[in-house]
This record gives sequence, structure tokens and C-alpha cells, in this order.
Amino acid sequence: AERARRGVSALVRRAQFGKEVVEAYGGRCALCGLNFGLVEGAHIYPVQAPGSKDAVWNGLALCGNHHAAFDRHLVWIEPDERSVKIHPTLLSAVSGDQTARQFVESTLPRLRSPASHKQEPHADMFNQRYGFYQMKYDWAGDS
Repeated sequence: AERARRGVSALVRRAQFGKEVVEAYGGRCALCGLNFGLVEGAHIYPVQAPGSKDAVWNGLALCGNHHAAFDRHLVWIEPDERSVKIHPTLLSAVSGDQTARQFVESTLPRLRSPASHKQEPHADMFNQRYGFYQMKYDWAGDS
């Protein structure tokens, strides 16, 4: 019973987090600007990592495609300037794959900000993410 209660509590907590993040970004994807109710809250420093917080400043509002790319480490965001870098495999697919080209072209060069400065992602959340998934971001180099 206790395990079930904790599971339900975690789901409710995550749902509230996602709602708050999406609201902070005005319902638009922080990487492409898409809305139409197709945006969800994503943790920067992942929920399973030690010390991860369900706070808007540890989240990004992302459409399904950008959320999947972010979770698969195919998008790198510079922690301070918020410039966006796309994995070389996606970039190399652009010339022969129209859908890859559309995805890359729809990705903004710089992360969109939430409406309130207080809700801006903390640079440390990106730094902690890159440390937690260190080997997954070797492709980003010293960016």
C-alpha cells in the first residue's frame, strides 16, 4: 500500500511540474515555438538523478519531437547563453531526408525563455545534466 501511495504521489507531482513548466512558457515549445496543446514539461536535470527538483527552473516546455531529441541527447543547450546545438547525425541527414531537414530548420538557434525571469532555467541544471550523462554529450565538444 505504501509503495502504491508513493507511486501515485510521484505521478501527481510530475503532472503538476509539467503543467507549471508548460504554463511558464506560454504553452510553446522552448526549442521551436510550437503550441497547439502538443507541449509537455521536461526535466533538464532528470527526475531520476540525485537531488533533482520539480521546479520550473529545472524544466523546459518541449513538443514531443524536441522532448524525444532532448531525452536522447541529440540536442545540447549552452548553459549560460542558451544557444542550441544539434547532434551531427541529425545534421548529416539533412541533405537526404526532408523530415530531418524540417526538424533541424524548425529548431531555434537559441532557447526560448519563459515569461518570468524567475522561471528561467538555471545554468547549473544544464551543467548537472551534462555531468550526469557525461558520455552522451561527447559530441558537443567544448561548446
